[in-house]
Amino acid sequence: MKYHKEIKTAFRNSIPVMMGYLVLGFAFGLLMASNHYAWYWTALMSLLIYAGALQFAAVGFFSAKLGMFDIAVASFFINVRQSFYGLSLLRRFADTSWLKPYLIHALTDETYALLTGIKTDEVLSQKHYALFLSAFNQSYWVIGSISGALFGAAVQFDTRGVAG
Repeated sequence: MKYHKEIKTAFRNSIPVMMGYLVLGFAFGLLMASNHYAWYWTALMSLLIYAGALQFAAVGFFSAKLGMFDIAVASFFINVRQSFYGLSLLRRFADTSWLKPYLIHALTDETYALLTGIKTDEVLSQKHYALFLSAFNQSYWVIGSISGALFGAAVQFDTRGVAG
């Protein structure tokens, strides 16, 4: 396999994120199910939005029937912090070509911490390591949220007081 070392290193480094994202994603899925959203909305949000705090807040926004302008302003303020730390990765992502849009989309606090806080082997393809790390982290969130949504649809679970 061409990128075996990058995949192995990314997986090993992502294990702490997996422990948190599976649990938090599960809670998000439960919240979505308790608000009577189908599991596929949970999956779509986790794939396309992929911003935990915003996703939890969005459930409340939708329940309150906020307008798109209100949601856009709140979304901006919830996620503006990512712009600042994302700027520090411009040089690192400079030679990532077609991978860059996904690497930007998948940049979370935890992924940023792993990309900047762990020294990796110099022989690794850094752009592919970043890709696999980002993909592992997002997959944990997606798997956790879909699992929570399916569980919440099958088992009545009272989430009053959790959010929204």
